[in-house]
Amino acid sequence: MSILNSIIEGTSLHPEREQEIPALFIEPSYSTLATYSGDSHGLAMRLNSPSQVVQTESRRMTESWVAYLNADQHGLGIHVPAANRLTCYRYGDGASRDSCSYVAPLTRFAIEPGMVWKYRASVTLGSREEIRAPIRRASRTESNG
Repeated sequence: MSILNSIIEGTSLHPEREQEIPALFIEPSYSTLATYSGDSHGLAMRLNSPSQVVQTESRRMTESWVAYLNADQHGLGIHVPAANRLTCYRYGDGASRDSCSYVAPLTRFAIEPGMVWKYRASVTLGSREEIRAPIRRASRTESNG
């Protein structure tokens, strides 16, 4: 788990907008986006991403995590408790050096001069279940505590 700090310098006030906290660019072989959007069975939603440039998509994530998985259903996931939406896209044909899968958890805030904004982010490697397990445990602990 890491705590990331953003210190804003300058004199301009910017209106509230969605902010990427953080953005990840992942190898194109990780092409299946997985997250949880609150379905009644408690299963992670899986979306197969196309392998060409697509318009950036925005999606809800009710457990504040998202992962990109490969064909073996293993991959890289990120949990950001401050985020409840994500943005994502895939770029390239998967064979060229500039191909990638992209994802960023999102939150909304205004950027103000001198502000300090902190958030927590956890990155996990493994299966979808291994990526989601610590998040579900933390969620149960918080609701019982």
